[in-house]
Amino acid sequence: MVAVTVPERIAQPRYNIAPGTWITVVKQLSENEPPFIDDMWWGYLPAWVNGTGNQPINARVETVASNGYFKSAFSKHRCLIPANGWYEWIKNSNPKQPHFLARVDKQPLFFAGIFSDRDDGSLGCAIITEAARGSAVEVHDRMPLILDSGYLEPWLAPDLTDREAIHNMMKPIDAALIKHWPVSTSVNKPSEGQGEGLINPAQHFSFDTKVEALTGQMLYFCITRSSKLRINDRSTRTARHLHHRLIFRSHTVASESGLLRRKPSVRMFYACRNCIPMKF
Repeated sequence: MVAVTVPERIAQPRYNIAPGTWITVVKQLSENEPPFIDDMWWGYLPAWVNGTGNQPINARVETVASNGYFKSAFSKHRCLIPANGWYEWIKNSNPKQPHFLARVDKQPLFFAGIFSDRDDGSLGCAIITEAARGSAVEVHDRMPLILDSGYLEPWLAPDLTDREAIHNMMKPIDAALIKHWPVSTSVNKPSEGQGEGLINPAQHFSFDTKVEALTGQMLYFCITRSSKLRINDRSTRTARHLHHRLIFRSHTVASESGLLRRKPSVRMFYACRNCIPMKF
C-alpha cells in the first residue's frame, strides 16, 4: 500500500463525480519525497497541443505506452485515483439504470492514471482502462485498470521511466474481488444526485420487464417502469419466469421451450468514488 497524508480540504467523501470536474489523485514528484494527494482535472489535455486536441477521460492499457498522445505521460507522469467503486449504466433501461461496482471486501480501489500540465497551468488526468473481467463484464466491456496493492509504489515511482518495464509491472487485482449492484437513478444527474445513499442497493428495485417474443427468434427485452410482465400475443412462446439474476448475470431468459439469449448493450460512464473515508 501507499502511505499518504490527506489534506483536510479533500478529506470529505464524494459520491457522484462526473468527467470534466476536479478529482482526487495520488502522485509522487521525486524519489526523495513521499507520495501526496492533490486535485486534478478529470480530462487529459496536455499543454503542448495548445488547447486544440481531444480531452479524453480514459486511456486504453493496450495502447497507452505507444500512443503519441499518452506515451510521455505514461513514462514520466503517472498517478493513482483512489475510489471505493465506479458507476456503469445499463443502456437498454428507461430510465437508465446505474450499477455500482466495488470490491467484495469493501476495501478501496486504486485506478491507474496518467496526467500532464494543461494550458492554464493546472494538471489534467485520464484513467487507464482494460477489458472488463469477472462480474464487470455483465455491465460493460471495459473497466478501470485497478492495480494490485503490491504494484502501487512502483507505479508512482518517478525514477521508473522505461515504458516496457512499466507496462510489464501493471498487475491488476483479482477479478473475483469485484461485484456490482443496481443503485438509485438519482446518480443520473451529478449536479443533483449526491450523498451517501447513492451507492446503497436501490430500494424496491424491480426488474419487471416488457417482453416482445417472436416465434423462432430470440427473446428481446427492455426494462420499463411497468410492474407487469407483458408478452406479445404474436408469439406462441410464453415466458413463465423472468429473474434479474438471469438477465443481468448470465444474460439469459427462461421460457417454456428452453433458454433464449440476448447480449444487452451498455454505455460506459465513469463516476469515480473518491472516498476518504466512505461507509457502506
